[in-house]
Amino acid sequence: MFGWFKKKSEKKGKVGPEEILDGEIEGLVSASIKYVVGVDGTVYVQFFWDSDSKDDANEDFANLFSQVNSGDLFESTIGFIEETLRDNGQEDEFALFFSKVLQNQQAKVEPILNAIKTDLLAGIDKSDDEVVVKPTDVGQMPFKGNQT
Repeated sequence: MFGWFKKKSEKKGKVGPEEILDGEIEGLVSASIKYVVGVDGTVYVQFFWDSDSKDDANEDFANLFSQVNSGDLFESTIGFIEETLRDNGQEDEFALFFSKVLQNQQAKVEPILNAIKTDLLAGIDKSDDEVVVKPTDVGQMPFKGNQT
């Protein structure tokens, strides 16, 4: 399930960094995207870009959105989560999280791998009547036996 946050800030009728981000980086952000999972499993997304503070904030958001959805940020985000959880003494939580991520990734590629495997196995199951080496190819093969 997928849902949308429909929240407006008090200022200018738009959602800004103060509604989405920690105060630590407030004022340093031109674009943001936030995903939240509800207790019922619905995924919500909230986003903003601030064209008032930066002319190409829309482009920043487009780049961020592309990186998030293409997987470009996957490895660095996993590293950040691992470091944060380990610093907090939650190695077990990271192991549980990462094993679930691996299961999800495997589930995505499994149909592709099965299709490739099926194609490869279909190529191996050749009939006994099929010629392995064509007679015309024999004349082009180098002879490596006794040549006397």
